[in-house]
Amino acid sequence: MILKNAMVLDEEFNFKKFDVGIIGERISLSGSKCSGEVLDLGGMYLVPGLIDTHIHGAYGAEADSGTEENLDTMSRFEARQGVTTFAPTIRTLPLADIEYAIKSITSVKSVGGAKIGGIHLEGPFVSHQYKGALLEDYIINPNVSILKSFCEAGKGAIKIITLSPELEGADKLIQYAVSQGITISIGHTNASFEGTEQAISLGATQATHLFNAMRPLNHREPGVLGSVLNNERVKCELICDFVHVHPSVVKMAYKLKGDDLINVISDSSSAAGLGDGEYSVSGQTRYVSGGVARTENGTIAGSIQTVLNGVQNLVSIGIPLETAVKTASINPAKTLDIDKETGSIQCGKYADLLVLDKDLNVQYTFINGKCVYKAQ
Repeated sequence: MILKNAMVLDEEFNFKKFDVGIIGERISLSGSKCSGEVLDLGGMYLVPGLIDTHIHGAYGAEADSGTEENLDTMSRFEARQGVTTFAPTIRTLPLADIEYAIKSITSVKSVGGAKIGGIHLEGPFVSHQYKGALLEDYIINPNVSILKSFCEAGKGAIKIITLSPELEGADKLIQYAVSQGITISIGHTNASFEGTEQAISLGATQATHLFNAMRPLNHREPGVLGSVLNNERVKCELICDFVHVHPSVVKMAYKLKGDDLINVISDSSSAAGLGDGEYSVSGQTRYVSGGVARTENGTIAGSIQTVLNGVQNLVSIGIPLETAVKTASINPAKTLDIDKETGSIQCGKYADLLVLDKDLNVQYTFINGKCVYKAQ
């Protein structure tokens, strides 16, 4: 297949006009080697498929269940939103339930849309004080033995762990996780500036949903935010629904971190794609009204928007499309350690591609060279 007449976001994340070929599952930039169908994109944008590294559910399905049916539902929903890879994110649950979810997700053979790129554990090693919507009864201190059992269950699938570095046992767990190639993401935390810097020195390289569920910035004790916003070794997740973080604060984060150190995430729940209503999530009732999900006590409980919505919102406040896409494609691909295979339009990588019209609506989603979604 040859994709013609598109504005292509090249591997350096600059828009240029050239043809992109697909041979089997891979990208070819040599048109002479391609044959078959020609798809004229009429000046639309051709960009790398989006990658969501923090998603709990969508369209009535929950990652925690680990069932192939739920993951397939999430996968197909994500593909319709231009996402080609996602990391199912497991909440803080009883340890046996976490291990069961890990084993179940790992055992899923195939899904019909976006690929599963690894597992994100959001807890259970987090702060009670900044638990957000996580279930407090199942929060525990970091424990290397427990993490080892999770890793054995996951067989290499665990890619990210959200952790509070101020907790007893955190240092040893960070060191073990890093030795296993797992990204430590600092979040749901009351960590001090010094404590955060210590965690980074041990190998923590990310912050979970920046500004949310963490100690606020103070000019005399800058805390976790003062550390991660200034440290060039740390990438920061951002929920760009403009509910979790005000647009002006999003712009500030971009000025401080630049386009290499931001991952746009959805942090979406099973209510994503379903609209306002009342939903049950891990035994909790969630109320969605006006596009915002909350627990019974009014705490914001994840998002119901998508990574695509985040990209669209970023563009709406003046962030260039190429930058917005970068933070939702190659940056998260690096977090999942799959950037050699996907995340940018580069010869030899998987043909995980997204076609957007001029209004940034999804027209086509390609995964491993196959068109899995086409707008009606």
